[in-house]
Amino acid sequence: MRNFKLFLILLLGITFFLSACSNESQNHVKTDDEKEMDETEENKTNDEEESHTEDKQNAPSVHIEMEGQVTYEDHTLTVEGKTNLLPDSNVFVYPQAFGGVSFIGVSGSAIVEQDGTFVYETKVPEEYNYGLFVNIRFRPEDSINDSAKEFYGEYGENLEGPMISLYESDEKVRKQALTEVYLPVKNGEAITKEIETPEWQVPDDYGDPNVRMDANVTYDDQLIYIKGESNLLEGSELMLTLLSPEGSLTGVNGWASVKPDGSFFTVLDRDSYEEELDSHKFRLIFAPSKYSWETIRNNYGDSGEKITGEHVKEKLNDQEAELLIDIGGEKANTEE
Repeated sequence: MRNFKLFLILLLGITFFLSACSNESQNHVKTDDEKEMDETEENKTNDEEESHTEDKQNAPSVHIEMEGQVTYEDHTLTVEGKTNLLPDSNVFVYPQAFGGVSFIGVSGSAIVEQDGTFVYETKVPEEYNYGLFVNIRFRPEDSINDSAKEFYGEYGENLEGPMISLYESDEKVRKQALTEVYLPVKNGEAITKEIETPEWQVPDDYGDPNVRMDANVTYDDQLIYIKGESNLLEGSELMLTLLSPEGSLTGVNGWASVKPDGSFFTVLDRDSYEEELDSHKFRLIFAPSKYSWETIRNNYGDSGEKITGEHVKEKLNDQEAELLIDIGGEKANTEE
């Protein structure tokens, strides 16, 4: 019995000792050095998580992404971007004047760095003071990097995402990553625009031979802006012509290429034509031919013979779709 009492006393003593140690541990106030060590470990963990997330976002992918800015100042065009393209990929920058007119010695390539950034700078002719269409594109076949051709496909067949559009080379329709930035330059003034991912709204009747077209035409003292929608296939070409009130040619004309959702936008120079436009008309013509892309010929016929609908016009042995627009007196909002 006496031994049992001693055992109980010993057990209670051990329990009391352990409880006291536990309370002391819980009530311990950390020193400044200990707090600093904890904060360092926490920051290190957060940095590692952020770095992992950023690496994952910037990892090369066939779903192409691109962002950045395009700036025009003092006749210098600067493109600064970031992309998830493979390092050492070639990004081609192709500025154009109105009506699809190209400058000589202005286009060129930028190399994608290890962190996904790229920069291209070029001079625009000093005598040109109007808006610029800046095309920023990636085509694997243009790349000197063999790994890019293997990863994306030599002709872009593996490319995905809203930045992907079509082009023709060697009579074959191929895929590229492309975005277009329009800079509404006025009298050489500085301007900056964001590089954005296109948001295509593909219509339900996209590609239907029963052609549908609609457009809005606005203008200012120097330029004519044509923005429209259609169900035409990407790569279709529209011939644009300004007509006088009597229906005669004015000498103002150009072309517009149809985008992946059937939309189109272009700007024409009207400096040489000083008449008021409020009673003029604008004519848009879609006329497939043997020079059109293979996809266009297959869908609409080599001479447009498969085209149907209200816009169809007969022309010798060919068919074309024509849209005639009354311009009216609508002035353009040049801030857009």
